[in-house]
This record gives sequence, structure tokens and C-alpha cells, in this order.
Amino acid sequence: MTGSSKFRSLAVALGALFVVVGCGGGGGGNGETLAADQTFRFGLSNDVTSLDPAHVSSAVDITFLNEVFTGLYRFDNNLKVQPDGASALPTISADGLTWTFPLRHDVVFSNGDKVTSADWVWSWTRTLRLNDAYASNLEALKGAFDVENGKSTTISGLSAPDAYTLKAQLAAPAGFWLTQLAMPTAAEALDQKAIAAGGGDDHWTENVIGIDDVSRVKKFESGGYDVVGMANNGPGPDDVLRYKNDPTKSKLLTIFPGARSTALGFNFVKGPFASKLGATPGSDTTNASDPGLDGRRAISMAIDRAQLTDIACAHSITCQPATGGVISKGLQGYLGDGADPYSKFDATAAKALYTKWDPTGSKVKGLELRYNSNATNDKVYQNVQSQLKLNLGIDVKLAPSDFPTLQRDRQQKLPIMGRESWGADYDHPQDWFDNLFTCAQAPIGKGNDQAYCNPAMDTIVTAADAKPLTQAVADYQNAGKMLVNDVVWATMFYGTQSYMIATYVRGAGYNSLYDYNWEGIRLLQH
Repeated sequence: MTGSSKFRSLAVALGALFVVVGCGGGGGGNGETLAADQTFRFGLSNDVTSLDPAHVSSAVDITFLNEVFTGLYRFDNNLKVQPDGASALPTISADGLTWTFPLRHDVVFSNGDKVTSADWVWSWTRTLRLNDAYASNLEALKGAFDVENGKSTTISGLSAPDAYTLKAQLAAPAGFWLTQLAMPTAAEALDQKAIAAGGGDDHWTENVIGIDDVSRVKKFESGGYDVVGMANNGPGPDDVLRYKNDPTKSKLLTIFPGARSTALGFNFVKGPFASKLGATPGSDTTNASDPGLDGRRAISMAIDRAQLTDIACAHSITCQPATGGVISKGLQGYLGDGADPYSKFDATAAKALYTKWDPTGSKVKGLELRYNSNATNDKVYQNVQSQLKLNLGIDVKLAPSDFPTLQRDRQQKLPIMGRESWGADYDHPQDWFDNLFTCAQAPIGKGNDQAYCNPAMDTIVTAADAKPLTQAVADYQNAGKMLVNDVVWATMFYGTQSYMIATYVRGAGYNSLYDYNWEGIRLLQH
């Protein structure tokens, strides 16, 4: 845990978060009178999976890392990259390969030790050694793969010329790397002493217990919480609709755009939808006679996304039907409205294709749909189950679980068909492809849950990653069309983020990707 001029304090108990956001009792900006007690209270429905920057993968984890740890850079409330542990933006050589970071002199760990360049070198080396989901954010470094593969214990492209200068050599130009470093994940600074004292790599973080959506809103209404919606834990759709239709309560409800896509994902190496049954996750899954393709396409075409969002998303308030591919509408790389032909609901064509693929129904006998349970997800997947029964005659068994269990099983490539959802970390298509769909992310333990591996798509993505974004968008869109054609995901809807905010709260909100920085939140006298 690191701090700078302002200490970030957290207290966690039974899923409720009590965050000290500032000094109270005096005047805020703009003539505000602050409450004496600046404890900011909200609840979580999804558990924190990990508070270890080397292991985080969920939106909840990332939210807390953003407030507890320090990276070289961070995003402001408008998603602009700002120095955090660094004192300025990096100096980059003309060939794009050498990055020099000047570090602040006033950043300390919670025990008071100065954070120096050696701490960054140690932290980044540890992240690559553990090689979990967001280790890919450091793979631009020369020598990163050698550390991930156990061939080296040091990153050849990372050095500390002095205590407050960090120097990086990249393996190839990477126009996206600065945005990756601003993500509150793999690039945070860690206190080696704290990890050792806590029991080592696997024992120094703990989970908390979640609170269901309805209970969180009830506690908000009774004054127990100041906000519902923090850390990507929005209120349930029924309560959102209730607030929107109430003249008084609607003043407490704000619906922000959300850069999130939610889908059904299909296993490409196991089960009836596999492209190459029995392939080792991480190996090529392309197959000219792909035996699972028609099944995947039929499932996608059988889902009426307008009906789904009407029923599960408070009459399409909390989400919108997805028709333009995996990347959410409004972000760089979006394919355009209607660009996914398999998102168009056509029950007749879907039934004909399914019957051709599985005439006896034997392929999908006992099929389970895996998802993490909450008020919204229950409605979504109950409706999907109903539509697949009505339109295809398939009896799908719902298999809900808590989020950490689903996340663990997805990384083990166990679900045959299940919930997939991705909230963009920043507005760059590289974030989607390099974390979710490349061959490098397909092995066990990595973030490509479907084990989809298409070397031709990887070639396109690799070339795009090296270009400035303005020159790369068309390449990323071509790669996105491959995902659509192969139906890696049956993308169902794009999200919004709903917040219920008490009248006395200032500075809380959402910038399409993250909560507004908590240190700007303040509670007025009430």
C-alpha cells in the first residue's frame, strides 16, 4: 500500500465500505459546509477477488487498487492520463523504444519508507513472475516474456539509473503502453516488506462478503449508505426503474454511459461448441470445418436482444441491445450498428441452423449456462434460458455461482457456455484484444476464457498495436469482424452504470470506465 500527500484509508466489514474521504467540519469549495464526519459509506454485491496488483482481474478489484495503491500514472475523471508516482510524463526516444520516467520524491509506503525506482523494478518483476491476467500490461518491456516463462529472474529492459529515475526498453514500439501503465493493475508499486510480513505472494490479501442488490438499496434509503453504484456494483434493475418513475427519487438517480459488453461465451476446446475439440488451451483453434460454428451462430441468432434488455434491464434503461460486435458502442473499434449479422434475432433461421447442426438434440444434452448470480444477472440468464427453450427447443440448466468461483473456473477453461463481460479499462481496442482474445491469453490461468486462438487475427492485432491509434482503428475493426464471424462471444448488450447518490454527496460519479476518484468525494453537512 502506498500513499502520497493524502492518506487513503479503508475499513472493510461485512461487504460494507467505509472510506475516509476528507477532513470535515469546515468549508469545502464553492461555499460548501462539510459534515464533521467524512466517512463515505457504500455496499458491495460482488466480493473483492484480490487486492494484489499481480492477481486482480475484476472491476471491483481494480476500483480498490485505484484508491489504495500508487502507479506511475492514473486516469483523472475525464480519462486523461496524469502523473501519480511519476513527476511528469515519460520522455520517449524517437524510435519509441526507450522510455524514461522521472519519479516523485515524496511518495512513501504505509510504513513511511520512501518509494524508489528499485521498488518499481521489484514490483514489475514480481507481477511478470506470477504471470496472471494483467501481466500483459507489462509485456511491452524487453525481456518480459523471459520472466513470465521462468527463463530469467530479471527484466532485461528495466533499470533504475538512480533512486528517482526508472528506465524502460521496449521490445517493439507500443503506442498504447502509457494507457496500460495508468491502469490500476499490474503496474502498481508494492512494499516488499509488507508482502513478506503478510505471508508471501499468496497470503497477504483477503476477500470480503457481498451484500445483495436489494439490501444495499434498502440501506441507502434508511441512511446507512451514501451511494449505491460504487465499484461497478450498481443497483438492481427493479430499483432503478422504481427510482426513475418516482418524481422525488428520480433526483437521486443518475445513469452514466458504461463501456461494458456482456455476452455468452463458448468454449473452443471442450464441449459441443468447440472449434477444435481437445486442443490444448493456447494452441491454434482455427478449423476450416469448425464443428461448433453452426451451434454458436444458432444460439446467438435465437436471442432476441430487444426482449432481453426490456425484461432484464429495466426496459432497456440499464443496458442496450448489442448489434455492433464485441467492443461497446461509442468506443474506438466499435463496428457500427447492425454490423454483427448473428445479433439479429431470427427464430426461424436459428431453428433451421440448429436442427441441421444437432438434429437429435444430443449435442446439447445436459448443457449448463454458467454465470455469477445477482439481481441483474439472474434476470438476464433466466430470460436467455427461456428464449433458447422457446426458439430452439433446448433445455439449458442455469448454474449460478459467486463471482470468484466463476472467475476461477473460466480461467481454467471449464465452462462450456457462460457469462462473459468486459468493462473497458481505457478507450483503446488493444485493451480488448490483448486481454481477451489473443493466443497469448488462451492458456490455462489467462484471460481468454474461451481458449480461442486465431494466429491470423493475432497478426493483425500485433501490427495494429504498434501504430498510432488513428492509423490502427481499421485494423482492429478487421480483427473484430473475425470475432463476430467465429461467434467467440454472442454479444448481447452494452451497459450503462446507474448510481443512487444522496443529496449531500458531492464528487461521486462515473466516467464510463471508473468511479470518479474517491479523494474528490465530500459529504456536506446534513
